[in-house]
Amino acid sequence: MFEPYQRIPRANLKNRLIIEKQQLTDANRILKGLRQAISPEFLGLVSTSGHPISIYSSPTLVDTDAIGSLAASSYGATRLLAHMMNGAEFTVMFHEGSDLNVHIAQVSEQVLLVVCFSNKDAESPLTETRS
Repeated sequence: MFEPYQRIPRANLKNRLIIEKQQLTDANRILKGLRQAISPEFLGLVSTSGHPISIYSSPTLVDTDAIGSLAASSYGATRLLAHMMNGAEFTVMFHEGSDLNVHIAQVSEQVLLVVCFSNKDAESPLTETRS
């Protein structure tokens, strides 16, 4: 016999990310300046749940939604690992690859800045910083 329909409780709305138009305009202006300064392969603001907020990407990185989601997942996993080990709070991550580096920084409680940049570009200020 089927159970009567049960209402499923709505998600907790107090933890939802709400961005006002002016905040998004300001963020896009800052990202545009950052993009011009460092010429990244990928630059974006992503929610800690992995949803894209504002993304700039080179044509070589086609699945920007996946990049943002995986970056947020990686950040979340690292944060939990740190918490389990010693209670430390990590707010920045850096992954160095043979061709591409990924920098993830928490900019607010629910927003991450994700930057992917080539480590082959000798002109990049980021490459010089890591050398």
